[in-house]
Amino acid sequence: ASGLASSDFWVIFTARPIFANGQDSQTVATALPCDTVPNNGRPSIGYINFNPQQFQELPNNEAKFQAVLRVGFHEMTHALGFTSSLYDDYRDSRTNNLAVWPPGIVTVTRSTPWGPRPVCETPRVQAFARQHYGCATLTGVGFETEGGPGTELSHWKQRQTGEEYMGG
Repeated sequence: ASGLASSDFWVIFTARPIFANGQDSQTVATALPCDTVPNNGRPSIGYINFNPQQFQELPNNEAKFQAVLRVGFHEMTHALGFTSSLYDDYRDSRTNNLAVWPPGIVTVTRSTPWGPRPVCETPRVQAFARQHYGCATLTGVGFETEGGPGTELSHWKQRQTGEEYMGG
C-alpha cells in the first residue's frame, strides 16, 4: 500500500465476458475512467475489462497477440480520459483551469462534403492535425459518428485518421 499514496492514476483490470443482446460479444475490451481528481478533473482511477473469449488464440498466434496489445493501449487511453463523457471537464494545459475555448468546441459540428459532422477543435488537436496533414487551414479532427454509444464521439473518424490507434 505504500506505493499507492504517491500514485497519480490507478487502473483496475478485469477479464469478464462481454455480452451483447444476451450473446458473447466480439468486443475485445472496454474501458472508462471511474473517478477524477476534484481540483483538476483528471481521471485518477480507470477500469479496463478484457473479454476472455478473445484470448483463446493468443498463445499460438503472434498477430492476434499484437492486435490485443494494440487494443490494450487504445482502452488505456479511454481510461485516461479520451471519452465524450469528460470533454466538458478538459483543462487548458497552460492554466489548469477549465478550458476557456467556447463551450462545445470539443464536439463542434462542421459542414463537410458528407454533411454536418462533429469535430474536435481544441488548440493542441488543431495544431497537431495541421502539422501532421500539412494543411494550415485545417480546423480540427472529426469524431466517429457510427458504432453506437461506446464508439460515437469517443474515437477519431477513421475516414480521416486511417489506422490511428484511437480510430473508431
